[in-house]
Amino acid sequence: MKSPSKTIQALQAKGLISIFKKEVCRDSSVRSELRPYPRPQLTSDQEAILSEILKGVRSKRFSPFLIYGVTGSGKTEVYLRAIEEVLNQGREAIVLVQRFP
Repeated sequence: MKSPSKTIQALQAKGLISIFKKEVCRDSSVRSELRPYPRPQLTSDQEAILSEILKGVRSKRFSPFLIYGVTGSGKTEVYLRAIEEVLNQGREAIVLVQRFP
């Protein structure tokens, strides 16, 4: 299995993504105000989708998934839970985000 860095390099070589460095200055005084929040409860639809994704994750074979839904419908939470399972297995995950104009 390829490591994510090799996958990213392959995507860059094909011109599908751009890699760049960006310096980000963070105010450490604000960080102290950040507190963990309780995980949102998934809806039955989200649970069903997550269950299907986790079948693919646990098979350890390539299993692409795309969740389609309106903004605020909870897609990101489902992906984060799937990524959590991947990380718990000692594997790696890549999250690619595209911003639409």
